[in-house]
Amino acid sequence: MIHIKNLARYSIDKLGGTMKSIKNNLFIVFIIALMVMVSACTTEKNDEKTDLNKTIRSNKIDMVVTDLVVSNSQSEKKDTIMLEVEMEFKNNSKSDYGIGAHDFKVKDQDGKIHDVYGMEPDNFGDVLPPGKSMKGTGYYEVPKNTKNVSFIYQPKEESLAEWKLTVPERKR
Repeated sequence: MIHIKNLARYSIDKLGGTMKSIKNNLFIVFIIALMVMVSACTTEKNDEKTDLNKTIRSNKIDMVVTDLVVSNSQSEKKDTIMLEVEMEFKNNSKSDYGIGAHDFKVKDQDGKIHDVYGMEPDNFGDVLPPGKSMKGTGYYEVPKNTKNVSFIYQPKEESLAEWKLTVPERKR
């Protein structure tokens, strides 16, 4: 039998033991929850699908966007960047085929269309003989906050091919 004097000490000891295990369990749960939250915040989520390196054939011409690079804009507009779209082409037809950067458009995530940056002398453009291949880069000025674009082959009024691309963060 427990004396009344010892009852208080006995109750505190009993509760203390129980509280200790509850505190330990709560601490472990807290640490696990903290680790999950930190990993969720630091993981970059890039679920955007990209058509980089996807070959599209239009008018018997194989076209591939091989790289997308961001560089500083050459214009006086401060809130823009330059997208450098690197491509490869192969003419599978039996006749010459003229193709150039001016045949392509960039549509940003807001739906705004951006034509080739005409002041860039390195924009590609050439006549591609049958069976031959070429590489080239087109330059397109877009707003700085652009994250995703549609790269559209539109030599005339009708769009003949389209790539969905994610704009990289890195700059050249």
